[in-house]
Amino acid sequence: MAAYFARCCNGDPETHGIRQMVAQAFTAELGAATQNMQPDVAQQNNFGFQLPGAVKTGGLPAPGVAATAAAMLKKFRKLTPGQIASASGVYGNSIDFTWVFLSLHTGASNRPFTVVVPLTVLGVGVTAWVLNCGTFAPSNDLLIHELAHVWQSQHHHAKGQFIAASIACQGSARLFNAAAGSTHPSVKTHKDHPEDYPGSAYAYRVPVGSFGDYGAEQIAQMIERNEPSIRNWVRATVQHAVDPANVASLARLSAYDDRRHPSVKT
Repeated sequence: MAAYFARCCNGDPETHGIRQMVAQAFTAELGAATQNMQPDVAQQNNFGFQLPGAVKTGGLPAPGVAATAAAMLKKFRKLTPGQIASASGVYGNSIDFTWVFLSLHTGASNRPFTVVVPLTVLGVGVTAWVLNCGTFAPSNDLLIHELAHVWQSQHHHAKGQFIAASIACQGSARLFNAAAGSTHPSVKTHKDHPEDYPGSAYAYRVPVGSFGDYGAEQIAQMIERNEPSIRNWVRATVQHAVDPANVASLARLSAYDDRRHPSVKT
């Protein structure tokens, strides 16, 4: 798993460490909660998700699973029906919420981030997505933004590509900002310098063009900001289908824009 996250995080030590920590914590708690389960337990179990490959027999999880599940849910929790309904209003049926979780973790500078966790449950390989928003009740805008990364992952053959793309684009923006600070020292006084000003991986130019012309965070920002063409695109995508436009988007590793430009939105 360490090698997997090292590749996804493009070698960034701080980001890699945080993401690996969350992945390990999630894997450990999920493992503890399912260690006494048998493959033939009922599909609907204490977590409220369906276990792929499980046979619905009407049986119950082995003793102790309810207690360990409750312990797990102190740190990780599935989306509520209300959150799923809100998200479905944006994404339609294009996201599979079965293995999507919220956590109380946040990243560097308390910034939210989403991590993809490959794991095995009852002998079945699955992929989980953990939205680290620092709360189980994130704002709707934040929820929609982080779920964009789940969408990107579920519609790409490499489930962690959105991580590498996001980090690379943010790194490119920071390099641009460092250069801008050297030539225009006044930009250093902006509250978002050097991470997100004047260049930002979240900034995009209008009118909005083709989906594949934008980077990972630009797409997430446009979905959050309700850009119609982008929202319509994601809604129309079949669940778990690899989307060529998404593949093209996540291949863009230096996508950012200059917030000083009058046609740029964030």
